[in-house]
Amino acid sequence: MDVAGDWSVDIEISDQVASAAYPLKDIELNDVITVSQGTIMAEHPVPGFIIYYSNLVPSSLVVDLQEHLINTRLLLGELL
Repeated sequence: MDVAGDWSVDIEISDQVASAAYPLKDIELNDVITVSQGTIMAEHPVPGFIIYYSNLVPSSLVVDLQEHLINTRLLLGELL
């Protein structure tokens, strides 16, 4: 899992190397509340349902995967 901070990447294709540097910042979601679901979880409402995640999951990952989670929920709703 990538952590917040300064990162760089080198991509080598044949004999050429391209380098890029970029900052990775942790984001804060304003609509998150803390709930207990047997363990302490963060609750992040999205259209149509709620995403629960632990403090071990960076909020940036929740945002990155949000569309996949929505699509998975819709697909499961059709199948069940």
